[in-house]
Amino acid sequence: MPRYAFEEGVFHIDAVPGQPQMAHCHGFVVFQEKRGQGNGHVLKKHQMALLRAGKFDFATCTVAAGNRPQITILTQAGWDWLAEFRNASTGNITHLFGWHVDQAGEKP
Repeated sequence: MPRYAFEEGVFHIDAVPGQPQMAHCHGFVVFQEKRGQGNGHVLKKHQMALLRAGKFDFATCTVAAGNRPQITILTQAGWDWLAEFRNASTGNITHLFGWHVDQAGEKP
């Protein structure tokens, strides 16, 4: 479970078992003192660059339905909403997002 740390925050990228061309991104956290300054967008750019460098074809992530800042970061970065489900652990709604990794680097 590779964890990546940057000045803005941290995240994980894991290859999907049996589907190494796919990645699942999780644990995306902007450090508290860095929030509200656009650093979530910067951190997402770091993540997407690593997905390109890792030669992944597709990436997914989940986010709590009420996490508007993260949903904004995802949609502005070109990630697509794929589905939603009730999280059995929390009882809350979780959204699934996906991104066709742009190897040309045209998207942020």
